[in-house]
Amino acid sequence: MATPGRARQKSKRGATSTVVWPSELTQDVIALSEDAGTKLAAFATAWLEMSTSNPPASRVQAVCSLAERAALEDDGPGSNTTQVIGILGRTLLVPGTKPLHQPIQALLRRLPDTPWAGAQLSELLHSACSADSLEKGTNQAAPGSRSGLPAALVSCLGSSALASHLRLQATDLLPALCASIEHALPVAHDQGPSRLTQDQLEDLLDSISGLHGVLTAAASSEPLPLHLLLCTSATLHAVLCSSMALREVLSSAATAMLTTLRAVLPSQAATALHWAQALQLGAQSSLAEPGDLVSASELEAWRQLGKFRADLAARLTPMSRICACRGVIEAAPPGVLSADLSSSAAPEAHAWQLLVHGALPFFIDAVQTAQDAPFRYVAVTALSAGLARLKKVWQCLQAENGQAVDCPRPALLAKDILEHLLAVLWPCWEDPMRQVAKEAHATFAVLLDILELQSAREGAAVGDFLDQVAVELLNQGAGHKGRYAPLAAIAPRLGYHRILALRPPLVLESLAQLGNNRLCTSVCGLLRALWTAASHDPEASWVPGTVQDTSTALIDGPDALRANLAAHVLPLLFGIHPGACAALLAALDSQGPGAPVTPDLQSARMAVLAAGHASGLVTWEGAAAGVTPKQLHAHVFAALQTRNGEQRLAAASLVCTHPKALAPFTPRELGLVQLWAELEMVCDSTPHREKVLRLLSKAGARVRGLAAAARQRGDRAELQRLASAITQLYDLAVARVRPFMPHGTKIMSLRLMQQLLAEFQELWRPEVVESLPSNGSRAQSKPLDVAGFDPFGPQRMKEATMQLVNASIDSWDDVRWAAMTCLRLLPSPLPGYEEEQPAARLLDLAFEFGLSDNEAEAESGAMLLGVLLSKEDWAPTFAPCGSQNLNTSSIQGRTLQEARRRLDLAKTNLDEAWDRGFMLQPFLILRHLVPELPWSKMAATGNVSLRSDLLSTASCIHQLIIEALAITLQILAKPQEYGVDAEGVLEGDPLTDGENVEWDAEASRPQLVTRMSWGSCREASLLWMTLADSLPLPGAADPGLQAAGIALLLDVGARLVHQLTLLKHSGAIEKCSQALSAVCTRFAGRHWAFGVLHAGLEVTGPHTHTMQALGPPLMVYLPLYSRLGAKNAALCYSHPHRPPGTHIAPLLMVCAGCWPLG
Repeated sequence: MATPGRARQKSKRGATSTVVWPSELTQDVIALSEDAGTKLAAFATAWLEMSTSNPPASRVQAVCSLAERAALEDDGPGSNTTQVIGILGRTLLVPGTKPLHQPIQALLRRLPDTPWAGAQLSELLHSACSADSLEKGTNQAAPGSRSGLPAALVSCLGSSALASHLRLQATDLLPALCASIEHALPVAHDQGPSRLTQDQLEDLLDSISGLHGVLTAAASSEPLPLHLLLCTSATLHAVLCSSMALREVLSSAATAMLTTLRAVLPSQAATALHWAQALQLGAQSSLAEPGDLVSASELEAWRQLGKFRADLAARLTPMSRICACRGVIEAAPPGVLSADLSSSAAPEAHAWQLLVHGALPFFIDAVQTAQDAPFRYVAVTALSAGLARLKKVWQCLQAENGQAVDCPRPALLAKDILEHLLAVLWPCWEDPMRQVAKEAHATFAVLLDILELQSAREGAAVGDFLDQVAVELLNQGAGHKGRYAPLAAIAPRLGYHRILALRPPLVLESLAQLGNNRLCTSVCGLLRALWTAASHDPEASWVPGTVQDTSTALIDGPDALRANLAAHVLPLLFGIHPGACAALLAALDSQGPGAPVTPDLQSARMAVLAAGHASGLVTWEGAAAGVTPKQLHAHVFAALQTRNGEQRLAAASLVCTHPKALAPFTPRELGLVQLWAELEMVCDSTPHREKVLRLLSKAGARVRGLAAAARQRGDRAELQRLASAITQLYDLAVARVRPFMPHGTKIMSLRLMQQLLAEFQELWRPEVVESLPSNGSRAQSKPLDVAGFDPFGPQRMKEATMQLVNASIDSWDDVRWAAMTCLRLLPSPLPGYEEEQPAARLLDLAFEFGLSDNEAEAESGAMLLGVLLSKEDWAPTFAPCGSQNLNTSSIQGRTLQEARRRLDLAKTNLDEAWDRGFMLQPFLILRHLVPELPWSKMAATGNVSLRSDLLSTASCIHQLIIEALAITLQILAKPQEYGVDAEGVLEGDPLTDGENVEWDAEASRPQLVTRMSWGSCREASLLWMTLADSLPLPGAADPGLQAAGIALLLDVGARLVHQLTLLKHSGAIEKCSQALSAVCTRFAGRHWAFGVLHAGLEVTGPHTHTMQALGPPLMVYLPLYSRLGAKNAALCYSHPHRPPGTHIAPLLMVCAGCWPLG
């Protein structure tokens, strides 16, 4: 049971609290677990296991299941049920066990003797209330200490069976909850609301929610004692007057405070509302004291409470006052909100009601005097809630059978209130803050509903008011965004013809604003409201004028307007009145067959045809909307050859898509698809290319669905026709990938080939069917096979492979990546390279490119090697390569040999090693080869020999990285000279103006060395990361394999940490941190983590370099913070001999705040 403010709150708990279990409860559970062999003992044992750690949801459910079995051993309320309920009830009362409440309550509802269990749990809560009240009342509780009573009470009030019992305990529960709130208030006063922990704030909100629930549950019984309500009201008043400026607390407190009105007599409720004057809701509210109080002490209590409440106006901030007032009107019953609280009994005196004369003017003034956007938003939201509450009161006046109910009638909204309200809402309709404008529009719609309800019951005329507002809105310019939503709310009430009579060119003016994207959505909302209101006209007299305005906007408007009109307005119009499509086409063709067809007219016609086709009104099967298939083909054929890209896309949508997923392709459609694809191959615009590919993808998916359906029917002629269409597209794409083609054409062709291969790859990879999405046409059709549908063929596949291999070494990065993607989609073995000799030649070519001095060519060759080796059917047999014996019969052996040769060269002639790129090329090749090694085969078969060979190769790679980094770290451990580039180094010597001086090639030597060092270090870190991801550690069947892999990762992690403490190159630090994160993801041993912390703390000192200081805290500790336990936080303070610098602060925050998550 939660208050409205409480229900809207989202938990932002940053860390799970540690639960401190009472020793008495633990001992009782241990005693139950000693009786082995019983279900009760099994439940006790599971409970003990749950209490030792942070339990997952599955373990909590298991404990509840065992508890249910133990309780069901008895036929009735026996000893087992008593003990189970006792343990679970005491568990609810332990602070910090809120995640366990829901499954425990679900268990209690499943028990056959739930009422008896509710009574027993109520007794436990009653005892806890008495103890809690005594402890806090005698000031024996430590400030800030937690109590589990509020959370347990809120949880129990959510069950109807328990709430019925707790209703009887209201006299004990209310004082206990008030004591909990008063106990938390000194903490908030001393520390401030911003210093409250999440647990303290949760306890305070639970206590307020508990008060709300108890008062609501007690409302159906006899009224509570007045002194108890006064005590509760005074406690909540203290909350409202405290420094707790949180909206949730204020709203919850105000809601719970006004809930007391539900539990008192009507006379007392009306008198208690003098608290509204404290919110400055009006000066006419009654301050009369109750005349039916029987004792002087109660009368004095009322007076004292009045002083408390009168103090609210001085203590509450303006925003807090709005939140509290909103809580008032949302909590008070309808009868109280509409009760007459006027102070004078004279007949001529005006009635004063809390909602109409108090809250609404207060909210309106708050909106009018708002100084900033956040305050205005809160005020407008409160005003919307107030009007919604007034609407609810009016609705309550009518019962379900139409009979009036016994409830005071709310006052009518007077003219001055309406004028004031509209004057306030008008600027909000165009407020820059979107949330404010949205709430203001919703407020106006609720206001119109209230006026309709008033008119239906009291006969108050609203037509003049609507006319006046509509005229004022229509007099605003068409460029005002704020006028459209209110007009859309008025349209159903005034009607289409009445609004058009006030402003005849309204539709045309609105359509003219569709080119402005800021107004497009608002204009569509108005047009939807107008045409929906007009659709009730049986003669459809509104259609000709609408068609004329729409055709004018289509022809005379710019491209942006035409695009928005076709995308948003035309589908809306055709959905409301399907006949408008044929009428609009006729209006566009009204110039006659001999009239010239301008580009604007052709674009307008194509927009209408595309919208009609998407709505199912224009089809290729027969004449529809006045267009025959022959005419449609002529229009589309002409549009596909225009220079307007949007018009071509609109025309292509008619042939590529269909409202029905499995609608058959006509020969006309397939021919136009082929023509359009050929025309779009020369495309340099990336957004346009993506739109074209999206439409072609839809056409391919449609062909695939039709082919699967034809295969199921056995229609071989249809299969051949569809396969021929895909073959033409495929041949078109392959022919445009040749080296001499422009860049845009290559990308378009490769992307089209990729789509086709991905769509139909199940023809050669049947296992891919299992990974297909379960929606759309693929779920409706059976898998394809090559028996009757083979659009590619061996010869075409072979030619495609040759073109893709050439494209994979292209100078453009995106072309290379697209070609690699297509190569991976091809069958295995690669078509044209099934034999060993051609495959070996291709591998040699790729290897040569991988060792190129040009970094782009080297990356292309390495990627190509990885793709080729992924085709396992013809890949060379893996050959082991140890650190002492490099087997050169395989690509990996040759790569390791080249790496060893370059290391040896660096020891004798380092300058030549830098000129050749040092280790950049070998490490780049190894990074693409390591994932293709037979790791999965080793893990699946457990082959000892294969395991030894793989680990030997991995160790060899690891040793090469260590030796290479020993050289590169000498360069990268030096501080970078920022702002000095190669040209600056070359210009080291002064030059004489006008002289031709020969450049010294050695001048760029430092840049070359730094670049090669950085490239080798980058590839070394990425290679380590690849090794860490490839080693099959989790679930390895062979313990020896797992131990060897862990040992390797431990050494890699330690070296990465050491490397981070030395690097001063920002790029090298970033790549090294990525590798360390990959290692931590696979394995992070605790003793290794200790070494990480010690190394980081040793390097961080007050005199270290900035980059060195930022490296370890940000790049080392962030990957590790979730791996360590909270008890290791002492490591941060184990180095008193070296005071840390200011850069250590992020590390300490991470250690202190994030380690408990481990």
